[in-house]
Formats: sequence, C-alpha cells, structure tokens
Amino acid sequence: MTTFPRFQADPVSLAQLGVNARGSGLIIGETDDHQAAAIDLLREEPTRAVVLGTLNLARTVAFRCLGLGARVLVSTWRPGPWAALARGAGVGPETFGLVDEGRLDAPDADEATPLLVVHDHGSAPQETRIATGPWRASLHVLTGLHPLTQHLMAGADVLVLQQMDQRQGGNLVRLLSLPAPLIGRLSTLGPFQVLVVSRGGWQLVNLVSTPSEVALLRSIGG
Repeated sequence: MTTFPRFQADPVSLAQLGVNARGSGLIIGETDDHQAAAIDLLREEPTRAVVLGTLNLARTVAFRCLGLGARVLVSTWRPGPWAALARGAGVGPETFGLVDEGRLDAPDADEATPLLVVHDHGSAPQETRIATGPWRASLHVLTGLHPLTQHLMAGADVLVLQQMDQRQGGNLVRLLSLPAPLIGRLSTLGPFQVLVVSRGGWQLVNLVSTPSEVALLRSIGG
C-alpha cells in the first residue's frame, strides 16, 4: 500500500495561501480591509437585483455569473454590447441569449445551472416576464433614477449603486430608509467603488477586476 507524507501548517501560514472571504456568493469586489465582498444573486430563492450604474459593471456581473455555470438571457435596448460580451466570452446560444420583451419561456434552472435574466432598458421599467422559481435571478440595469422604477429599487433583494449626484442620492436614501450620511458617500464614490445594499444592510465595496475581465472588456468596447 502506498503511503503519502503528511504536512502540518499553522493557521497564519495557511491564511497566506489564499483569499480570506466572508460568506459566499458572487464576488463583486473587496472591502477597505481587503476582505472579499460577495452578493447573494444565484441562490435557491428567486432573487431580484438592481445595478444602477455603467454597462460595464452590469456586463461584469453577468460574465461572473457565466463563470459560475449560469445561463444568461438578456432583454435590452442595446443588443450590440451584450452580443459582443457573448462572443468575447466564447459562449453559444445555449448559454447566453438575447430575448425579446414580453413572455419568455425560460429553461429550467437548478443549483448546477442557475438562470440569470438581465433587463437592460435604461431608466424605463420594462421587464420580460418569466415564471419565478428556485435558482432564477433577475438583474435590472438602470442608468438613472426614475419615478416608475422606485418599486424595483424598494423591492430588490440586492442593489449595486455607483456614483450619483446628491439629489438622486437623497431620493434613494429616503426610498430605502438608509442612513442620511450615505447621501454624501454616494456623491463621492470613485469610479471603481460601489455601495452594495441588501436586506441585511449596506457595504462600501471597491471593485476588483481580473486581468482576463479587463482584457475582455477592452476588446469588446462599450
């Protein structure tokens, strides 16, 4: 019988070998103390998320979902950039598809192959209707606040917010019953910072992209 040598290492040495992450989910970036920050997007419960920010932020979230084995369907007013993401990622229509507005006969979803449906319609509250169920998530991409989208913001399980002016920040803070000082923080976020809001609270996060993500987004443009 073959025997193998055994090694022991103290916890401090082991911690130096990898990333120290809190919780689980889709990694969105890191905190100021360099802890990984994740959002619960692909999970058993039907989940609704909102990205209020740039197209590249939304595409990065979708790209990372693909990396976790999800199928991604996109309903959008700008199909070109999303089709470019699929080509750049090297995925086919069985994994990534563009869909029309209206009723969508979505594929089955389970833990091994969750489903993300992206609704990218600027500030308009359009939505492709799908049957909700386990392991299905919707991601609404908004370019700005609009009175007709307030129900989306208030009802979302998680929001990823980029910089906005103080007027919009004030409206959002009041809508979500967030601490008033966050109005100033939202107006001074850097280009690689977001405020993540969930039902459990809020967190300031520094966006971190892998070299492959940077190369992909540069190659496909905006």
